[in-house]
Amino acid sequence: MKIYVSVVLFLLAAINAFAQHKTLTIPSKDLANNPWECSLWGDYMLKPDNGSYFNPTFYADTKSIRIEGRYNYEALNTASVFAGKKFYTGKTLTIEAIPMFGMVFGQNNGVAPALEAQMQFKQLDFYTECEYMIDFAGKENNFFSSYTELAYRINKPVKVGLAVLRTKLYQTAFSVQRGVFGEFYFGRCRTGFYYYDPFTSSHFADISFSVDF
Repeated sequence: MKIYVSVVLFLLAAINAFAQHKTLTIPSKDLANNPWECSLWGDYMLKPDNGSYFNPTFYADTKSIRIEGRYNYEALNTASVFAGKKFYTGKTLTIEAIPMFGMVFGQNNGVAPALEAQMQFKQLDFYTECEYMIDFAGKENNFFSSYTELAYRINKPVKVGLAVLRTKLYQTAFSVQRGVFGEFYFGRCRTGFYYYDPFTSSHFADISFSVDF
């Protein structure tokens, strides 16, 4: 419960902070005048314990709204749909935050308040996303999860960096996986390779591909 309250307070604080920023831009044009930009991502998680699985994600964006669909993200054989509002500011240092709310259904069923945020400064990129899954079956199935990465763009098509996955189940300690990654962009496509907990018995990899349309 404490984690849930913290996540909600964090989302409210983020919205309030961005809303009070004097250079905040919140587009107000009719959505019909804002073309949708879509992306389809696929991640294949390679785990040494034969727990490998495929995780597709679909994004649909306007300048002010994001809609997101996921499968095998919150849990295996489970889908989720999120919607959120974009807030952003800055020129040299750009900041974007997207508080979202999602419905989760399938093997697990529930709701999930979430936040995605990104900061960019010259060749440095910082990105984080977090959510708190509230399971309808009972609080013992609730969990908090986050993904954070810090990247450096070597040049326009190549990005390398560090990544951290954090998960906390109900009344348990945080589970943390740290890794390195590299991404290559070509046209509207992107491919990436992520390697977590190297040189340990729990190491695993993520092969990723995406296309924008």
